[in-house]
Amino acid sequence: MACIHAKVAQLVEHSTENAGVAGSIPALGTTHEVALRAASHFSPPSTMHHILLFERHSSVVGSIYQQYRTYDQRRQLASLVRAYEFVVGKQAKKEYRMFLGDRYQLQDPIGRGSNGMTSMYRGRDIQMDRDVAIKVLLEVCSTDPKFVTRFQREAKAASSLQHPNIVQVYDYGQTDGNYFIVMELVEGTDLRRYLRSRGMLAVDRAISIAHDVALGLGAAHRRGIVHRDVKPQNVLVGRNYTIKLTDFGIASVYKDINAERLTTTGMTLGTVQYYAPEQAQGEIVGPTTDVYALGIVMYEMLTGRTPFDGDTPDAVAMQHIQDLPVPPSQYNPNIPPALEEIMLRCLEKVPEMRYRDGSTLARALESLGEA
Repeated sequence: MACIHAKVAQLVEHSTENAGVAGSIPALGTTHEVALRAASHFSPPSTMHHILLFERHSSVVGSIYQQYRTYDQRRQLASLVRAYEFVVGKQAKKEYRMFLGDRYQLQDPIGRGSNGMTSMYRGRDIQMDRDVAIKVLLEVCSTDPKFVTRFQREAKAASSLQHPNIVQVYDYGQTDGNYFIVMELVEGTDLRRYLRSRGMLAVDRAISIAHDVALGLGAAHRRGIVHRDVKPQNVLVGRNYTIKLTDFGIASVYKDINAERLTTTGMTLGTVQYYAPEQAQGEIVGPTTDVYALGIVMYEMLTGRTPFDGDTPDAVAMQHIQDLPVPPSQYNPNIPPALEEIMLRCLEKVPEMRYRDGSTLARALESLGEA
């Protein structure tokens, strides 16, 4: 990590000395100090002004980026570049706005993608006269075919889906080297933050959320699409309590025998906690993979913890493959036996023993209200 700090420091030094902005930006300290500050800041920048500064020196970013080959190294570099953007962008003019394709106006930042490779912005569709959310692939990632392919896969997969429980994609494309996705703006938060602020959820609320996510997954499964990354960060909770599934960045057509296999290599602990056993083993996935992940999310909503945890992604992956989950009622005695049975069926090791898709799971959850 230290070597990457030094590279970001080099980038900071080059940009501030040669971009013609040193006089207008307060002193940032030595390059070493900036690198350390960069490592501790992961908030989105306040404006888009700094993006133009980066574009002027994309060759510098590119030359640094090409020295790193592994997924982990490039993710670290992208995160530090984002942090540098924050440090410099804080000083930029707030009234500055950037347009994509002469149609979409980027406004305030509202977060970042769960994979750390994208920035999210509130925006305005000038042509349709509506507020939108705009996801932009980080410039440092736009030269890597792997990340570009993943970004385009998300756009194509999500744009083919129309369902009340899936964030609608309106448009996607590329302009001036910026890859972007324009989507429905959901006012609210994600399920990860929602759980942090509330802890364990009431049984009825957890069932309602899981049911809506299952319906969204069912719509994707009917189109032959498996999400492959169901986790709280990818479930949005609207201010009116609507539930929407988002981030189809690693989605695949599950009937495609050439579909990309996923392993724990390069994955974060927060992602592997929701991996199905077949994902952990790098096997082909299907709708039951998403059912397993949603079972983990249900478990977390109702117990305040995931069933499998550990110090490393590999350790967690082995638990998914080998260990049985502790029955959730041992942590929360308010969980009805019928609901616990549904949750444990979702967490079966053998895919064929789970609910076959999101729609089937949704019907099972609906039956709880009929009993």
